[in-house]
Amino acid sequence: MARHFPPLSRMDEKLDRRFRRWLSRLDHERAAKIYSAYTHLHPARRALSLTPAGEVVVAETDGERLVFPSPMPMKNWHHCANGYANWLPRKYTLPDFVEVAPGDVVVDCGAFVGGFSLGAARTAARIFAFEPAPANHACLLANVAGHAQVTPVQAGLFDRTGRVELNLSASVVDHSLLTPDRGGLGTCVTVQVYRLDDFLDSVGLKTVDFLKVEAEGVEPEVLAGLGTRVARKIAADCSAERNGVSPRPEIEPRLRALGYEIRSRGSMLFARLA
Repeated sequence: MARHFPPLSRMDEKLDRRFRRWLSRLDHERAAKIYSAYTHLHPARRALSLTPAGEVVVAETDGERLVFPSPMPMKNWHHCANGYANWLPRKYTLPDFVEVAPGDVVVDCGAFVGGFSLGAARTAARIFAFEPAPANHACLLANVAGHAQVTPVQAGLFDRTGRVELNLSASVVDHSLLTPDRGGLGTCVTVQVYRLDDFLDSVGLKTVDFLKVEAEGVEPEVLAGLGTRVARKIAADCSAERNGVSPRPEIEPRLRALGYEIRSRGSMLFARLA
């Protein structure tokens, strides 16, 4: 059973951020060893072991083993030390407003390595986890193996169905159908994308209960791909990743016009049908 840890004080959080900034100056392997040792000593962290294994990094904490593409972003070390499959559902839900409920059909757009899908699998009946980047998708497959209700899909969601170019970033969490918001490599791979209504037709579904969207700036296109279909609850990351600006001004009026009630927390937009 996963342990529960006391929250860090504001001072501890500040010191923790400074520590990770210092680690970022070191080579990746050395920094990972130091951070692992730190988590074994800190009372508010899960003891985290990071093991390089070729093109992936295996992150192990008590009761949780996840595979990440290498190099594993440092912010994911921090998330794993706080319980990755617990932290992501907290990010993408708003208590008593937008939550994964028993029996829900969930679409996880931008699944990365499956953290949100794994958390949602404790409650939802069926989850479709979309991740177009090949290395990320390979890790997603490994992480959700044994969770029959999770269906990994090696594709992105967009406003059309077909093949498009995915622009690669130096950070494996920032690949984008637009220009990556940081660390663009100037290279791309061709990936499959679907309109969500086309995909729902292919699996015989009419509606989605919970739609989580982390699409590196193309959140408006993902929502446009619903067409006339309904997602009863939506959680969309509206960080400034749409060529440097937030997609919120495009998303919020559209959802309100469709009858959604909107709430926000930080960069997250939560919507549910009134």
